[in-house]
Amino acid sequence: MNGLPDLHVGWSDDGIRWELSPESIVFASTDGELPKSAYGYDPRVCRIGEEYYITWCAEYHGPTIGLARPSDFKTFHRLENAFLPHNRNGVLFPRKIDGNYAMLSRPSDNGHTPFGEIFYSASPDLCYWGKHRFVMKPGDLWWESVKVGSGAVPVETHKGWLLLAAG
Repeated sequence: MNGLPDLHVGWSDDGIRWELSPESIVFASTDGELPKSAYGYDPRVCRIGEEYYITWCAEYHGPTIGLARPSDFKTFHRLENAFLPHNRNGVLFPRKIDGNYAMLSRPSDNGHTPFGEIFYSASPDLCYWGKHRFVMKPGDLWWESVKVGSGAVPVETHKGWLLLAAG
């Protein structure tokens, strides 16, 4: 144990009491080149159609957004990192938007970032991301005055998308 956070699978029958696997998730790489991250934290699970995807803060020359597709929540297929190093709080939208996968993220730095704004990005294939657009900056309230980041998977309502943000 190196004291760094890692990802584990958990099960619950009632959403209150959880059983966690003592073993960290072992990712099968889709191309054989992605090394194991030194750490993993802040996972988000998103269902798009019939597939589930996991995003998390992974390590690859600094914090970046890891992306994986579990086939049965026993085998996890690691996809390409969504972005270059120095990005966190990656969360996928639960459906394609204008024919593309969509993700929110917070560009950061190598440390515990003292700043941060939320950006939107689009991808035709979960590998190549672009059309990066500014979404939200820190606000005036104490909890959001330094940085903001996307929290849970956005929820689509009759008035648009609802985003739970962290500050």
